[in-house]
Amino acid sequence: MNDLTTHIKLLKNQSIIADMALGFEPEIEVPHKWDLFDRYSQSGFSYVGLAIAGEFTSLETTIRYLSRHRARIQREHNKYIIVDKAQDILTAKADNKLALGFWLQGSNPLANDIYMVETYYKLGIRYMLLAYNTRNAIGDGIVEKVDGGLSQFGFKVIEEMNRVGMIIDLSHGGIKTSLQAIEASKDPVIFSHSNAFGINPHIRNLTDEQITAVAKKGGVIGVNGMALILGAEKASSKKFVDHIDYMTSLIGNTNNIALGFDLVYFNEILDMFYEKAGATYPKGYLGSMDSLQPEKMDEVIEELLKRKYSDNDIKNILGGNFLRVAKQVWR
Repeated sequence: MNDLTTHIKLLKNQSIIADMALGFEPEIEVPHKWDLFDRYSQSGFSYVGLAIAGEFTSLETTIRYLSRHRARIQREHNKYIIVDKAQDILTAKADNKLALGFWLQGSNPLANDIYMVETYYKLGIRYMLLAYNTRNAIGDGIVEKVDGGLSQFGFKVIEEMNRVGMIIDLSHGGIKTSLQAIEASKDPVIFSHSNAFGINPHIRNLTDEQITAVAKKGGVIGVNGMALILGAEKASSKKFVDHIDYMTSLIGNTNNIALGFDLVYFNEILDMFYEKAGATYPKGYLGSMDSLQPEKMDEVIEELLKRKYSDNDIKNILGGNFLRVAKQVWR
């Protein structure tokens, strides 16, 4: 084992490695879905955030799906811990288990009922994406031609999320919507799986103004590992770290960078998935769905080391920054 390999292994052992964004919605059903957890565990991850429902999921389906998944995960308590508080992630690391957290990739599961925010929090939902690409009752998504920002209901939802301790997720949200949400929130916010527009001018990526605003709020940006969002035909660790470089240079430090791989593992049903989505993915939006795999974690760390990131910076990027926000916001 050479010095670099030893260094990478040591960093992984000392780090909380957290992927903030794995799509696990009921609209994505493939036979190998649950096999992903073993892959993450074997790759050294301590935490994976599961999008348990999304903008296409009804309230009833979300509750049923969440209940079913909680029961299945709890049956395998020798392998997994359902995240309730930030300490659960540290406990999972110490016990050599995988911490699994729940979030909503869209606010449609609220069914326009603000009281569902607290109900979902009690059921384990720890962050919620406000708008997924298109307009909803809270605000505008990123593909809307007219970005009207947050609605009055949206401002009230942010206030309620702050009250109960649910993290506000702004990936897929319109620029005005996200900037208004950052300003309105009392707590740090996140972009769970977004990259830098300055590297790849895709509509899903973040402007410099968004990046600096979330940093000033003390939040984090989960760097996305999908080729489409990276700006490449093939996902690579080098391209992934290019986005980290850009954002850390803009912000001036690594305190607001995290991981949000957005792994596409359901290629066999991609066409059906996007057909159902309709106007959510307009012309020019889609591209290569090749994704950075959890097994590439060593390559990401190696690339960060090659670019002279310190051990402490790497630990923060891998999961320390996300854990800090979780400790601050979750009640």
